[in-house]
Amino acid sequence: MITVWPFISIPTIVLNLVLEYMVLTGKKKPVFHFVVRVAHFALAFAAIFLLRRLPPEAEPYIKYLRYAVSTSFLVPCLLLFSESLPQKIFLFFMDWGVTTFFSSFCVWVANSLALGRAGYAVVAGMYLVVFALLVPLYAKFWRNDVRRVLALFELGNPAYVFLPILIFVLFSALFGPVVPPNDMSSFLLMLLFESLVIFIYYLLFNHFFVAYERMRALENFRISARQLDLQKKYYEEVNRGLVQQRKLLHDARHHLRAISSLVAAGDVQEVGPYVDRLLDRYGEPTLRRYCENTVANAVIGGYINLAEGEGIAVSTEIDLPQDFGVDEYDLCALFGNAIENAIEACRRVPLDSELFSRRYVSVKTRFERGRLVIRVENSFKSDPKVPSAEFPSSKGAFGGVGLDSIRTVVERYGGCLNCERFGDVFALSAVVYPRAR
Repeated sequence: MITVWPFISIPTIVLNLVLEYMVLTGKKKPVFHFVVRVAHFALAFAAIFLLRRLPPEAEPYIKYLRYAVSTSFLVPCLLLFSESLPQKIFLFFMDWGVTTFFSSFCVWVANSLALGRAGYAVVAGMYLVVFALLVPLYAKFWRNDVRRVLALFELGNPAYVFLPILIFVLFSALFGPVVPPNDMSSFLLMLLFESLVIFIYYLLFNHFFVAYERMRALENFRISARQLDLQKKYYEEVNRGLVQQRKLLHDARHHLRAISSLVAAGDVQEVGPYVDRLLDRYGEPTLRRYCENTVANAVIGGYINLAEGEGIAVSTEIDLPQDFGVDEYDLCALFGNAIENAIEACRRVPLDSELFSRRYVSVKTRFERGRLVIRVENSFKSDPKVPSAEFPSSKGAFGGVGLDSIRTVVERYGGCLNCERFGDVFALSAVVYPRAR
């Protein structure tokens, strides 16, 4: 019978590490990863070396101690990656469940063939096949889905993390690579168990995706309703402005007649004060226009009023024609989500922070050479623990539904989206290529 440790453990561990690094985000330098991994490997195999020298009467407990050594690889996983604790635990035990199944399968086949020491070559060959097939398939078809599921842990119940732990423990106890194979029925039972596990993960992932799509639909509905309300208010202001202009034009002839009468009567000194009173009465600022495009003006103006009402400074440089090939709904989603996210970031600046009095939002857009260029900057409270390449959101690891909606619109028009931060400034830049009319 093949001795599982340490032969079979090495490729299993390597495969597990490959799957980890394909999904998780490292938060330390590569050199630090290398040092930690080498040190842990040395400690783990030193522990295995000591286990193999325990007296024979300890044999019933050794396999459980070996599993304890295996699960110790969770420690560097928790240390080296930036995801949350539930995310890392879920992925670790899910991957270990997969690799443990392949270990058990390879060992069972080799032991069933009764090849003696030649069985090691069979196991090694089968593991090479597993590597050659699993890693590319995982990278192409499953990695992004796994990342999305991990991200949804920030939006859901962290109790889901116990599912892969229980599956791993149960599988290892019943069919693990240190469990001697009995007969074909036990092998078939192991395959049936693994099929059940795969189906459970499929249902879990599908549940998360459906829940997220429903949440995103509700959020998009909320945003659309808010943007529609902003447009309605803007059009009401436009209508009030038109009514006021008609009233001014109607009243202008009366005021001109009054001024003419004053001049004719020789009361020239009264003309100046009379004109000043007219300026005080009719000199209130009218509705601000930021660009020629009515829809963009409504959305941008509504959010700017909201920001200024909360003491956030706003600057704009906007150049948008009335009709340039971008659907009105997409235009609302693009500007509404970008500016709303900027305002939300400013709101999260603590009141006692020096940055609070300097909060600002900057909106710059231009339409040139057939493309729409957008840049929205805002102040935000940075977290020194978070790498500069990451953009944590108060709405979860997905970066919020708003950013996802912006990305969808940009991609629909064949454009590109970029987010960056430097110091206490966050900047969103997008290039959109409108469709020809």
